Amino acid sequence: MGGEEPGRASSGPHRPADLLPRPSLVALPGPVVAPGANVSLRCAGRLPGMSFALYRVGLAAPLQYRDSALRWADFPLLGARAPGTYSCYYHTPSAPYVLSPRSEPLVVSSDDSSSLDYTQGNLIRLGLAGLVLASLGVLVVLDCCSRSSVLDQALP
Repeated sequence: MGGEEPGRASSGPHRPADLLPRPSLVALPGPVVAPGANVSLRCAGRLPGMSFALYRVGLAAPLQYRDSALRWADFPLLGARAPGTYSCYYHTPSAPYVLSPRSEPLVVSSDDSSSLDYTQGNLIRLGLAGLVLASLGVLVVLDCCSRSSVLDQALP
């Protein structure tokens, strides 16, 4: 029977990955953040009552810690500081601490399409203003030409 007595649990060490599976990390409402908007990153494990840590790539220490009675913890981020790459892990809340592996990286990016919309709208307005100015210029030139021809005919 493999050297174990029936009814006894194995006394061998367990790998943390066997005990705490890799968490998932998602952005709420989504990974693309509008300028000035806030986003929450949700780190979710499989067991309730864990402690969670959020990491940002480039920083050695965790960005935020959360203890949660649920199977997940939400980490709020301000929109201006949100863009970046994040990961998280969770662990048992007391000793002996058992850690999960880190989540897959999550990239949070800024939505610059709204500023692109303003730029495109401004270009259209500039084009229309240029067209109006060119039309007025043509009208002024035509008016000057017609006045000079009328004056030429009026002179003996």
